[in-house]
Amino acid sequence: METTNKSKNFRVPNRDIKINLSELLLINTSVFMRLYDIKQLGLAYLVYPFATHSRGFHSLDCLNTAQCFIDHLITNTQNSDLPEENKKELTTLIKNDENLIRISALLHDIMHIPFAHTLEDENGILPKGDKSDRIDKMIEILEEELDKLSTSRELFIQRFYGVQDRILFQESVKNTKQLLKKVKQVLWTIALPDDEIDEKVNEVSIKAKQEGKNSKEIEKIEAEERKRLEKNRLGSENHYIADLIGNTISADLLSYVLSDADATGIEVKPGGWYRLLDYLEISKDKRGRNRMVIRLTKKKGEWRQDVFSAIINILNARYALTEQVIFHHAKCEASAMLGKIASLCDLKESKDLYCLGDEGLMIFLENKAQILLNSPERNIRLKGQGAKHLLDLLRSRRFYKRFHIIPVSTESGYPKPHLAQIYSELTKRIELEEKIEKEFGLDPGSVIIFCPREKMSLKEASALVVYDEIDPKTNEIKELVEPLNSTKSLEFLQTIHPSIAERVKNVELQYRALWKLYLFINPTLIPYCGKGIKKMIIEVLGSDYDDNFDRVYLENFEAFEISELIHDRITKKATGEEVSRVYREVVTSVIQQKEKVPGNLFNWLKSNYESIIDIAIKSVRGELFGK
Repeated sequence: METTNKSKNFRVPNRDIKINLSELLLINTSVFMRLYDIKQLGLAYLVYPFATHSRGFHSLDCLNTAQCFIDHLITNTQNSDLPEENKKELTTLIKNDENLIRISALLHDIMHIPFAHTLEDENGILPKGDKSDRIDKMIEILEEELDKLSTSRELFIQRFYGVQDRILFQESVKNTKQLLKKVKQVLWTIALPDDEIDEKVNEVSIKAKQEGKNSKEIEKIEAEERKRLEKNRLGSENHYIADLIGNTISADLLSYVLSDADATGIEVKPGGWYRLLDYLEISKDKRGRNRMVIRLTKKKGEWRQDVFSAIINILNARYALTEQVIFHHAKCEASAMLGKIASLCDLKESKDLYCLGDEGLMIFLENKAQILLNSPERNIRLKGQGAKHLLDLLRSRRFYKRFHIIPVSTESGYPKPHLAQIYSELTKRIELEEKIEKEFGLDPGSVIIFCPREKMSLKEASALVVYDEIDPKTNEIKELVEPLNSTKSLEFLQTIHPSIAERVKNVELQYRALWKLYLFINPTLIPYCGKGIKKMIIEVLGSDYDDNFDRVYLENFEAFEISELIHDRITKKATGEEVSRVYREVVTSVIQQKEKVPGNLFNWLKSNYESIIDIAIKSVRGELFGK
């Protein structure tokens, strides 16, 4: 890293990233530096060993990519057909916003905690950090660190940043703090896109109708809610910054698609993506806001083949990452286990999480598990024991196994609505997990329901585009700014290239087809109660699943066959009210004895299961009849 009074060069593979003083002040804070201890792809490194690149690296790369967007926007504006006055106005706007854009790109992930997507999106343990007041809290922590820096009397501090004059140094800190107030607006604009604001306004409207409000009262409530949500967002003039950094096809997206593909080794990259940069521009949307858009047409409505190719390539690469990395079955197993650990430890949103890296969080959870283990209450100790066991397995890369899968509806391509809505809720999953564990006398954490939210990340298909539409009657050209997947854009695409229109239409179905509800189980339990759990889960969730699943996916089908023998004998020999108690007796007995079993466990169990069950039934009946 070379030092000058004006900037520093951060050397990364194949290039230097230039960092100015304000950016360096922010990078050298503890709240930013912890991003180097957080893996960009979370637990994916357990499947793809080289996927250990950090959010710190990604943040720097996003800044660098944002600068490419800035440079191209300026060049494209100057080379456009706009009147000179408009060119000058837009160019001045972009140049004035340059520092804000760069710092916003640098800090766009500042609200992330370790394994954020696993704990927030996939398991619903914590609220989504990029859509919560964690944004404000992280910015406040940055401001506090800058305050301490500016009031420090240590001369070496300002000299470390290449500033000899103390007053100049303090002025730089002050200017950086001022920029942070605008950064917060950028982050909130990304966090609350228009469709989500509309949803929230609609929710309060429905509630007001249910309360019997009249139309004028409802309009007022809607207006107040929209104003409340809009107050934290960027104004009309600077709205394009949110598009540039993280809203659609953006600096964030291009940065992580390229780096994630390199780190995981998947052989799909968005070839020709850089051609998009030549067609970026700023246009007004329907609400008169400046938006960053991709131009699809030349003069007189002639469409640009290379633009469509670049967009489709990005969609393909993003989908490949989602399918092969995010929803890889072993990655889902690991994510489910970490989510269950956090659930057993009752992990809550707190400032304690804001200074941790990945390893720090694991230690934090281990300490929480130990506190549970020291509890005088047996039920709490069992939760600690379950969390500790799962932590040990996760650290040793030994995963629970897929035991039941419910895929999307093959007819519609959509998730089972009732299942996706019910079991994406943490409380409902815990309720079902505990019901299964109680039925078979299993310890907490023995089974895990994994059910991602129905709504997945589809923002790439909603990238804002601008195109010229020719009125067939008047032959007049009208410029339109629309999301790529809007009805109007799809109608336009259908007229010029039907196959591309179909490809865009299918993006949402393609992503939703990845959805599955999983039941993961500790594989050592399959011989004792596999069949019983399978029967129970089908009764609760339904039987619509892959009929070949048991034989294809179960690691050791012999173990499941033994559980079938055990299940058949228990249900034949025990009465309805006895079955669950007998199962608990059998599981406890086998687990206690298995360590003493010489030779093959399955052969021993197959030879002795009848006597084990008979003893369990006698024990249960002895308790029932007071003998």
